Amino acid sequence: GANVGSYTLLAAAAGVDCVLAFEPSLLAGDRLWRNVALNGLEDKVQLHRVALGAEAGEVAFSVGCDTTNHVLSVGEAGVESETVPVRRFDDYFDPGRPAFVKMDVEGFETEVLAGAVAALDHPSLFGMLVEDNGSGRRYGREDSISSLLTALIARFSRTYLHKETGYIRFFALLGVFATGTQLVALAGALEL
Repeated sequence: GANVGSYTLLAAAAGVDCVLAFEPSLLAGDRLWRNVALNGLEDKVQLHRVALGAEAGEVAFSVGCDTTNHVLSVGEAGVESETVPVRRFDDYFDPGRPAFVKMDVEGFETEVLAGAVAALDHPSLFGMLVEDNGSGRRYGREDSISSLLTALIARFSRTYLHKETGYIRFFALLGVFATGTQLVALAGALEL
């Protein structure tokens, strides 16, 4: 999520006319909005106090973990939490605007991307920055970043490279890359 707004403020102050910030934590969301107001950027930032996921609903979200608050997994009983709404990124995406996505969702990337299919497929999305710190393990995923990178490269390639010479060769190499990174990760020789 956007947490207290470091990247939100940077984007808005750098001239982005509409920054969508998603922060489900009540405390972090309040601090984010206070930081936006202190910098006079209220007209450039839209704060959405929701978690992003594959489907609309609700989830338990940890409290008191500072920058590592996260959607609780099944095995995290007893962790202090708050119930927060979940929405799909596609419900907020405006295909009429160029978009760059910065994602820091503590291992919940697969679910967020599943709710962003239209955005990922749209040519106005020109970039993504995704933080991965191995937190996907709490949701049963050992290979979060390699799978994510492979999926994003494939989507980008299908959208932009389909008319280029060597398109088929590129996808063959992408398949080799994906298989190789999965094998290396499964062998435990590389932490992804």
